[in-house]
Amino acid sequence: MSILLSASTCTAESEQGEHLFKISDYSIHRGMGVGCYIESSWFTVGGHDWCLHYYPDGYTEDGKDDMVVGLELMELRGKAFPPRVSSTISLLHWATKRVSLSSSVAMSANLPDPNYFVTHNINRGEMEASGYVVDDRLTIKCAVTVIKEPYVFEAEAQVPVPPSEIAGQLGKLLETKEGADVTFEVQGEKFPAHKLVLAVRSPVFKAMLYGPMMEKDSSRIVIANMQPDVFKFLSTSSITIRCLSLKKN
Repeated sequence: MSILLSASTCTAESEQGEHLFKISDYSIHRGMGVGCYIESSWFTVGGHDWCLHYYPDGYTEDGKDDMVVGLELMELRGKAFPPRVSSTISLLHWATKRVSLSSSVAMSANLPDPNYFVTHNINRGEMEASGYVVDDRLTIKCAVTVIKEPYVFEAEAQVPVPPSEIAGQLGKLLETKEGADVTFEVQGEKFPAHKLVLAVRSPVFKAMLYGPMMEKDSSRIVIANMQPDVFKFLSTSSITIRCLSLKKN
């Protein structure tokens, strides 16, 4: 009984992107009120559009002492497959490019709908004392990683290849003489053969039948100075014939 074997492979593709949200006039934006925000421009990661929400006075009353940055999925493109996503919000020093006071959200489970929104809280007092607000400017760096839909592909089937039988088939063709297109005559005995098969098996026959040694349209070739049994052996073996005295009629 034969057993059929098949296999498939699943791969997970991910894409990471970063967006810088530069806040000028930081002190002026303070006092907007809890839950009020400034929206960044949209950016694309993983084939989907995202944007940042900057809440100068916090997202809720309980968190009004924090500066809050929200990440929102604006448009789910292509197939309605909820992406898995992780994000990190950091503050970037505009002069040294040093990153600090990071807030990370771990990889989420599959989202129930495209309305994805997650908040990052950074203590406002620590942030203002850290020196990341310079000349009334603040730069927020957001790193987003999106895990795309799993891709499954089927491995190519491995088909066993039987050993080649071409040598035996050519030998059988020589024995049966079917389709012979040339006749060798050795001391009155005739040997029908196939020009192409002989030319493939022996460079001497190739030169004799297709080269300058003999006209290519010759269908009868007389071999002198050789016994019929010897010629039969040479013409049906892989031995290269080195010396033949040829006479063409």
